[in-house]
Amino acid sequence: MLKIVFWNANGIKTKINEFRLFVNKYCPDAILLQETHLRPDRKIFLANYNSYYSYRANQHPQHPSGGTAILIRNNIPHNQIIPPNLRYVEACVVAINFKNQDPITLTSIYVTPTSDTSIFTFDIEVLLQISPNQILCGDYNAHHTSWGCNYDCPRGNSIKAFALQAGLEILAPSTPTRFGTNSANTIDFAIVKNFLYRYEIHSISELSSDHNAITLNFFLQYSIPKYTGKLKTNWKNLKILLKTLNSLTRIL
Repeated sequence: MLKIVFWNANGIKTKINEFRLFVNKYCPDAILLQETHLRPDRKIFLANYNSYYSYRANQHPQHPSGGTAILIRNNIPHNQIIPPNLRYVEACVVAINFKNQDPITLTSIYVTPTSDTSIFTFDIEVLLQISPNQILCGDYNAHHTSWGCNYDCPRGNSIKAFALQAGLEILAPSTPTRFGTNSANTIDFAIVKNFLYRYEIHSISELSSDHNAITLNFFLQYSIPKYTGKLKTNWKNLKILLKTLNSLTRIL
């Protein structure tokens, strides 16, 4: 089983402790975050995970906003992919390289509520050209009754039409993902391309954001190459490296 969690954290810094508890409970293989509100000098530390980031350009130095991230279990072969320049969405991309299988591309995507409602799908099309097998998870800020909202909005209509034309599947939980003062809707979902596995998807109300975390599990069998050599830690070099990193990057 491939276990994915995606979540619009609306600022991860103040929620890092509860986030770690959530990860320890659900043990996902991959975590895709939106609206991290991190600057380039900030990183997330989770034991046994590697992390990758995209940062919002030209953000306020004292009040960072936007941003996406992906955290992958470090025993899963993978590599980061730097996407082409995007104009309307924010995205972080990682390819998982399971043994004897085509790579699976995971994208953490955030579509801002101010993005152009008719042409933002151009960026999604660019992302879909990266590889044949894709899973794009995140906050699309798009309402449509097809995925559980109580009304259709222009952005939702655009995604619906784009998915139909491109032969994509939209995976959304049966309960709302985002909660306002007097509303609850589903604007966090996944778009998949050429990934026809059985799945289950749930909206989980356990974290303190206006968005629920989403668990997305695919029922597929995969194998991870085993490392046959012996590992030996060079503690002296590790100590020097950690001092260097701490001087350059602040770890959450």
